Amino acid sequence: MADLAQAPKALILTGFGINCEEEMAAAYRLAGGEATIVHLNEVLHGRVSIHDFDILNFPGGFSFGDDLGSGVVLANKLRYRQTGADGRTPSKVGQAMIALGRLKSTPERLPVVGDDKDGFAVQAGRSESGDEITIVISNYEVPEALRGPREGGDRLADMLNVLPRRDFVYADNEGFEATVTGLDADATYLVERYRVSDTWDYRLLSTERFAGAGLTISGPLAAPGIEVLVIKAATE
Repeated sequence: MADLAQAPKALILTGFGINCEEEMAAAYRLAGGEATIVHLNEVLHGRVSIHDFDILNFPGGFSFGDDLGSGVVLANKLRYRQTGADGRTPSKVGQAMIALGRLKSTPERLPVVGDDKDGFAVQAGRSESGDEITIVISNYEVPEALRGPREGGDRLADMLNVLPRRDFVYADNEGFEATVTGLDADATYLVERYRVSDTWDYRLLSTERFAGAGLTISGPLAAPGIEVLVIKAATE
């Protein structure tokens, strides 16, 4: 608890696009407080402790480019940390974000079928040159603790109505079969497979060779897990 006989100490976070930290620090100083601006990584890596301060501040906006969902990215970075205990190696959440980032190199979104809103998500893209396709398959399966009606209903603190939760029944949810069509019938392709799971860090799983206008890839993918398929024209 803050000692009111002393100036309150405010920790102001910055980094990853957060702005207005200087203005927030100036406001605290004008009010008689002590303000310290620290990059978020200093806290995540344990070099600065929030417990040494009386007030924790998240100023401004524009984190992670101010894109849709950027606030969720920042919140998850704080909640789960994107680095392991050594402060450098990406955690599973960080690895999942790296996997999703592979879609940046294939910005032309391709239509997909077979995904759902209950646990299996699929995104696919093609590079601007047309010589590479990336497919990200995620088996995120809603945890059992978050299924079904909430105890006490869907109104929180008698102030806020939230969306009702649904029941989920999962069956045959331990793997996938992906079929890709529309490829060059006269070409040969290399398919690189990457995976992130409880037992597999994000790295190359296998490389397979296919020929023809279509290909089918299947395999186990228990929740929570992500598989990335990168399809490239073979050069040899």
